[in-house]
Amino acid sequence: MSDFAGLWRPGGDAVARDMLTRMGNALDGRDIAQARIVAAGAVGLVHRQHHFTFEDLDEAMPLIGRSGAILVADCRLNDRADLAAALGVDPRDHADGALILLGFERWGIDVVERLRGCFALAIWDPAAQRLILARDHAGERTLFWHRGPTGIAFATRMRPILGLPEVPDALDEAALADILILDNGPATRTPYRAIERVPMAHVVIVDADGARSRRYWTPPVPDTLHLRSDAEYDEAAREVIDRSVADALRARGPVALAMTGGLDTVTVAESAVRQSAPRRLLGMTRVPGGTLPRDSANHYHDESGLVEQLADMMPGLDWHRVPEDGGDWGEHDERNFFLHGGLPCRAAHNIAWFYPLYRFMAERGSRVMLGGEMGNMFYSAEGTEFLPGMAMRGQWRTVAREIRALARVEGDGWLRTFLRHIVRPVEPLHWRRRRHGETGHPWSWHSALHPDAPASQRLAETLDTGRYRLRSGAGHRDPMVPRDLMMGDEVARDTSSTMRAMNGVDARKPLLDRRVVEFFGALPPNQFLRDGTTRRIARRLIVGRVPDAIALGTRRGRQNGDWFRLLTARRAQLIADVERLQAQGVAGRLVDLDRIHALLQDWPRDADAAELRRTEYLQLLTRGVSMARFLAWHARAN
Repeated sequence: MSDFAGLWRPGGDAVARDMLTRMGNALDGRDIAQARIVAAGAVGLVHRQHHFTFEDLDEAMPLIGRSGAILVADCRLNDRADLAAALGVDPRDHADGALILLGFERWGIDVVERLRGCFALAIWDPAAQRLILARDHAGERTLFWHRGPTGIAFATRMRPILGLPEVPDALDEAALADILILDNGPATRTPYRAIERVPMAHVVIVDADGARSRRYWTPPVPDTLHLRSDAEYDEAAREVIDRSVADALRARGPVALAMTGGLDTVTVAESAVRQSAPRRLLGMTRVPGGTLPRDSANHYHDESGLVEQLADMMPGLDWHRVPEDGGDWGEHDERNFFLHGGLPCRAAHNIAWFYPLYRFMAERGSRVMLGGEMGNMFYSAEGTEFLPGMAMRGQWRTVAREIRALARVEGDGWLRTFLRHIVRPVEPLHWRRRRHGETGHPWSWHSALHPDAPASQRLAETLDTGRYRLRSGAGHRDPMVPRDLMMGDEVARDTSSTMRAMNGVDARKPLLDRRVVEFFGALPPNQFLRDGTTRRIARRLIVGRVPDAIALGTRRGRQNGDWFRLLTARRAQLIADVERLQAQGVAGRLVDLDRIHALLQDWPRDADAAELRRTEYLQLLTRGVSMARFLAWHARAN
């Protein structure tokens, strides 16, 4: 795992070493090694290594192959043994970058299709005079690039590119508006007009003829993998998950588990603890403090009670509650996110809530953390998202059976259940908004985008409301649309390198592994929903291995359960910041600071009252303030 950057001057001018040094300095971060530089005439590359695995200790990028090709990469490969076998080498003798370079010299650009795991890479191919840039299937590693009259620049973070004098730093207001309203704009577009993003699951090739991009992987289509019985599905599923978790456990120090009461993290934890025996793993659950909102029928705010029951069943788990610790690694000042990443931070308040976990790990020598993020997209999908499509295809017998069963399980009448799961996912968005009494633009209820901003007017004309209905709390008739929306959320991925630079932790997501996505994404709907039981296959895999309250439960835990208490402690500072931003006039053109100021004045009386307006205060307010701070920072930044 690492960060890298580079420059190519197609005109033939030599890349100045001091410019590469400058780019390397811009990749500074917690516990990252010093820069290694290769300058080869018109091409220069710089690499800074993190040492999360034993193989990382032997990594020495930039690597130069027999063909003269030069590789820099931010990578952690899975299925190393299979890749090494295909190359005819011993995986113990080769770090991850070396395997990639050998693969490129064997298969050319097609090597990316053979890679499993997380990676962003850049390869300079001197024989063809071309630059190759690529990212993994799910975008777990970031990669940005700029092309201008004097050359091509690229980096895993924005900061090295923005530090080059020839790169304009003008912002793209349309991209910023997309961030504010939580829409997915074009995957190549970033907040800077002159800088592009290499999309996930893509290869970009730059040569004398220009730049071209191709997608090398697409998500699986549901209902294309069929086995003979639930038992066969379960056996295959356990093998896939165990292989993914085993690869994620590869580390040179203690491994930590970020644990909640949800099916996804519990699945990862159960597999990790079982496969690690007799080695004990570190388990952590972030616990909220103060007076919490009352739990509801669907959500609860402190997950530690359920996780404690789980820990009692796992003797190989050294589990701890982690409260607020009073520490500060810069997470409470959003300018640090901007400085390290050069980008807005969409959920800085939520990200900061997890930093006590990172400090807890650091005190115990751990720098690798496993979690269950994104598992609900494929592994533990509800299954109800398939019902509208079934109805439209005339599968009414199956639909009627499931609606009756769901009505019993959910404790509701069949008509309300039918409306919720069949009608509302296909209901036109303007009908839904009218029923809820919503006015203004479709994003108005959860976004601080100024209604009079030019970007608002453009969005009103161009927004894909069929897709955007998902951001409005509605479902969709096609289960692939929500999967594509979440899998394609590049802005959410953009923060990964920034967070690692700030906390020095490799946060791993085994349930986003390509093998897991390809297996569970191709399963038939009845593996997720049958007879009113949702998330069927995920429940089957862990029932009897974890407490029934987790395996069979339907309520979901809330992250940042004490958000209102924490925001209240910062309220005076927020008011002062917003009033200062209003006076400066830099952010008010895009961000509705008057609305944010009104929310800060009309403060809820307690946590229960705040929870009823969670979207306004935790999302609209915090994201709006964060964007306004970024705009002010950008206006002052050198």
